[in-house]
Amino acid sequence: MNGQIRHALRGEPPIAHPIVGLERKRCSALERGDFDSIRELLSDDLVYVHSNGEVHDRTQLMEYLQCKVKISSARRSDMVVTHWGAVAVCTGKIQINGYRLSDGFEFSVMSFVTQAWTNYGSGWKLALMQSTKVNEAG
Repeated sequence: MNGQIRHALRGEPPIAHPIVGLERKRCSALERGDFDSIRELLSDDLVYVHSNGEVHDRTQLMEYLQCKVKISSARRSDMVVTHWGAVAVCTGKIQINGYRLSDGFEFSVMSFVTQAWTNYGSGWKLALMQSTKVNEAG
């Protein structure tokens, strides 16, 4: 496996990798509207691709979260972390529920996400998130 650590395949509990805890912290911060905690977890060069194809950098994502939507719940499942040196890839599902601030329109989206987290000495930061909408049953 070329030195990679794939926790789910080794039978270790998913919490064994720090990325799982950080992703849970990110989801909790989304639910609470804790924008400082969210910002702290994001890389300066973040590329965030929503399930509808909209792409945001770090500044645009923070503006979107603060001014456009309210996240009621963000729940991760089936997370697998694969780690190579200063880069870790986290895959799995996320269920996001919330509403648009402009008109109160409620949304509920189940997505499969692929995240790249990097650690170049200042702690793990989310550098890439790609979401693809999936059927809730699938």
